[in-house]
Formats: sequence, C-alpha cells, structure tokens
Amino acid sequence: MANIETAGYWVEPRPPAPPEPVTPPPLVRDDLAGWVWAIPFVAALLMVALISPLTKNPGAGFAMFVVFLLPASAATLGVLRQRRAEKIRRLEAANLAAREAAAEKEATNLAGNAAVLLQRSKVNSQKLLSYLDNASGWLARAQGEYDQKAYGPFWDAVEQGALNLAGFRDIAQQLSHDSGSYYQMLSGRIHTFPVLGITSSTLPDPSAALTELQRVLRAGQTNFEFATIWEHRKTREVLIEGFRNLGEAVSNLQFGIQGAVDELRGAVSSDMAKLLEEQVRTRDTSALQAGEHLDMLDQIHKRLENP
Repeated sequence: MANIETAGYWVEPRPPAPPEPVTPPPLVRDDLAGWVWAIPFVAALLMVALISPLTKNPGAGFAMFVVFLLPASAATLGVLRQRRAEKIRRLEAANLAAREAAAEKEATNLAGNAAVLLQRSKVNSQKLLSYLDNASGWLARAQGEYDQKAYGPFWDAVEQGALNLAGFRDIAQQLSHDSGSYYQMLSGRIHTFPVLGITSSTLPDPSAALTELQRVLRAGQTNFEFATIWEHRKTREVLIEGFRNLGEAVSNLQFGIQGAVDELRGAVSSDMAKLLEEQVRTRDTSALQAGEHLDMLDQIHKRLENP
C-alpha cells in the first residue's frame, strides 16, 4: 500500500485487519448448480441408451447406468468444488481490498487531522507570545498613566492587560488540548510528522506579567483617587471566560493562567511527546547516515571512472 501524504507529511497505513472467515453460499445456490447436477444423469442415460440395444440383459443396462453415473458425478462434483474455491478466492480478494481501503482511509484522515493540529499549533504558538507581549505593553502603559495621574486611562490599560492575559490563557488551553491529541494520534505510527514547535523549554513564562498585573492593580487600589474610579469599574462586565466582571478577572486570573501553563507544560513533556521526539531524532539520524553512505558510494564510483 502507498503512503498517504498530507501537507507534505505522510502516515503509513496500518496492516489490514485480520480477515474474517469467508462463508461461501451452499452448492445448491450456485448459479450453475441447477444444470450442472443434471450432467452426470444425462451422460449416464445417454450411454445406457446407446449401449442397451447391444445387450439383451436388462440388468446389464442398469449396471452400465451406475458405472457411467459414478465417474460422471465425480467429475461434476470436481467442477462444483473448483467453482466454489474460485468464489472463495474472489470473496477473500474483495475482503482484502476493502480492508486495505479502510486502512488507507484511516491513515488519510489521521494525516489530515495531524496536519491541522500541527498548523494550528504553529499559529497559536505565535499568538501565545503576542498576547504575552501585548499584556506586558499594556501594563507598562498603565504604569505610565499612573505616574501622570490619568485615572481613567490607567484602568483602561489595566483592563487591556487583563484581556490579553486571558487570551494567553485561552490559547495555552487550546495548545494543551491540541498537543495531547497530536502526540496521541501519532503514537505507535510510522510517519514523517515533526515534534510540535512549542516545548517545555520554549514555553513563554507569564509569571513576570502576572506579577506586574498584581503590582499595578495594588498601586491603583491603594491610591484614593484611582480607587474611587476602580469601585465604579470593577463591577463592569468583561468578555473574559470564567469571570462575571473586571474585578473578578484581575483578582483571580493568575490562578487560571498558571493552571493552563502547567497543563500545557505537561502535554508537551508527556511520555508520548518524548517518544515522538526520539522517533524523529532516530529518523533524522538514519536519513543523515543514508545520505553520507550515498555520498561515499558516489565518490567511489567517480574514482573508478577516473583512475
């Protein structure tokens, strides 16, 4: 079976499932059973009809009928068994083709799903950095607004920082789910897919931004002028999943983000992720060794051509 390619990558189909026992239809249901079974009787009767006039013994005619019937029946049964065996072979071939088609379809679907997860993870890895950078930028702006005693703009900047951190959390959760699915579906399969770009060592750390959010928030809450504005704005609804208003979000967002990061770190450091990483490393090493071997053969060939 050919390898299934999707977006430049392929997954090798699994070997076909074990065949199910083939039960051919009974002989009496064979398309030719009706007239094939009549062959020995017709042949025997014809022989008796031809030979009977040559003998005056009626019993001899019956004996000849039996004598001719037996080999004719044996020959007919042989034909039927041959046709039955041929029908079994056709059914087995059809079953094998169906199992191979099912295996190729499964590999096609798996490769397509893995390609989608790989591409989405690449995009989300960039979004993760963007959300964190934006959050840090808004919190730095909030500090500037605080220094200038710009009450409204200060809390606007804090809210935007919280919204970007919430976006970071949501993307981290999506990446965690996609990473687990990616490594799970490729586990134990032969393929050319790579390890996901995001790993435990490249995972962005939001702790600095979270610490800055709490620091800026505390500064505003402990200043009377800023706190007065905050009391009016903290109950305002915000589009942050899991929180009813801005006050809940900025106060408790840290726990949700840290949980999402820990879950993502676990997904990209799982045993299945390590197995895939080792599989990719072995595959790359084998490809490199094969290339070096071909280069060596090419050099030997050139030396033989030009002694």
